[in-house]
Amino acid sequence: MPDDRFLALVIERPDDPDVRMVYADWLEEIGDLARATFLRDQHALFHSSPDDDELLDRGTRLRALGETLAADWIAHVSFPPLGGTVWTGRDSMKKRLVLRFLVSGRLSYTQDDITRTFENGTWRQIGNVAIAETNNHYADYEGVVTGDTLRGASRNVVNFSWRWDLERTTDPDLVEPRGTVIKTVHDNHRGARRAAKPRRRRLARKPVKAAVKEPVKKPAVKKPAVKKAAVKKAAVKKPAPKKAAAKKAAPKRTTPNRR
Repeated sequence: MPDDRFLALVIERPDDPDVRMVYADWLEEIGDLARATFLRDQHALFHSSPDDDELLDRGTRLRALGETLAADWIAHVSFPPLGGTVWTGRDSMKKRLVLRFLVSGRLSYTQDDITRTFENGTWRQIGNVAIAETNNHYADYEGVVTGDTLRGASRNVVNFSWRWDLERTTDPDLVEPRGTVIKTVHDNHRGARRAAKPRRRRLARKPVKAAVKEPVKKPAVKKPAVKKAAVKKAAVKKPAPKKAAAKKAAPKRTTPNRR
């Protein structure tokens, strides 16, 4: 069956997952693994639990794959179609949030103040991943549809992020916005942020003097010390001390006998 016949069946029976799975098998048989993988991953993601810790990461990977494929093909096979649907719930800051995916590609949203609705954003869909922005990308939204639940995360230009959990609704009080609808796009946020930053005064730099290289001194070579031959001094014999001459005993004088 040619490719256009499969696409016709997908468009004719958008709620029939078997058509997409047969289409994926046929794409794999003809060697088109990228489109076959997209259809299978989309099907698995849609039937995942909303409490899956890796739900948003898997959605990001599916979006990345879809952006490598033809946009018109993605528009035909993406499921479920979001155009004309309304979702309501709360974000991680406990604020009320209502998202309306208008068929025109515009995004309508209402927050805590239900008397004010904004229509200054756009949306698109890749598989069951919803991508939206408000006020020329002041804030970007990305969420994954699993059944009747839309769970996602947002980040704005000041790098503040939050999460939100929504459920599909047909409540007429939410489907049709009440009160004022503001369509003005406030797209000067980037310039305003740049203007708000004080400019640093640049100080004149002092000229840097070129360093004068001193001549490299060669290390002094030490000459080996010449050992002087030890001169032995001749021993001088000291004269032996003279012995005192023995005195000769004087002869005794004999006194003549006068008797």
